[in-house]
Amino acid sequence: MNGQARQYSHVYAMPHVTRETVDALIADLAQPGAFPDQDAAPTPVPSKRPPSDARPLVTSPPPAAASGSALPGGIRGDRR
Repeated sequence: MNGQARQYSHVYAMPHVTRETVDALIADLAQPGAFPDQDAAPTPVPSKRPPSDARPLVTSPPPAAASGSALPGGIRGDRR
């Protein structure tokens, strides 16, 4: 703000959290050493992509052939 860096935090709390609990959290966060070294290299975030050797736990059956297959509601797909 106005050329100066400012640090902000947003705190979301459940209805049962009291002002005293929030005040205690803020007091804890204000203590020296409450945060890790901010100049250190960031911790790498694991990829959300599954590994190349990942296999599904279950598989669905292949789609039924169009001719003679049963459709939802017992309707036949063979158009006879």
